[in-house]
Amino acid sequence: MKTRCCSSSTKDIEITIGAPALIQEDFIFDVAIRLSYYKRIASAKSIDALDQIQIEMIDRFGLLPDTTKRSSKLPSLKLKAKPLNLKKIEANAQGVRILFGEQPRINTPKLISRFRSNLNFIQLQGQEALRYKLPLRAQNFASMPSAA
Repeated sequence: MKTRCCSSSTKDIEITIGAPALIQEDFIFDVAIRLSYYKRIASAKSIDALDQIQIEMIDRFGLLPDTTKRSSKLPSLKLKAKPLNLKKIEANAQGVRILFGEQPRINTPKLISRFRSNLNFIQLQGQEALRYKLPLRAQNFASMPSAA
């Protein structure tokens, strides 16, 4: 599923994951209410605002299904990625690939040092991308989006 950041002040950040990120019809039956939540999630300006929307949904409708959790985790990830000037994040069962924007605000040596114990799983792809391959024992894709 692809989503795009809605901010007009910076270029779009594209996030692609191999799992649905939507508010399920069987979770919120009313189409107007579901669309209202989509609009609020898309226009949220902070992680706190997204958290408040999730809390409200839990209060009104009960525990969130995984697909509904992802519907606000992706915008949260975009909010975190925006100040780093990332261009694209791709995730699937094999790992994560991060494409940097023209002038990324990332300290690459510091990033690599954080993964020093897993250097077999990290690969810089030129100066524009970083690939992190998930270890075989960690390839539980169902839990990956919430960890991202």
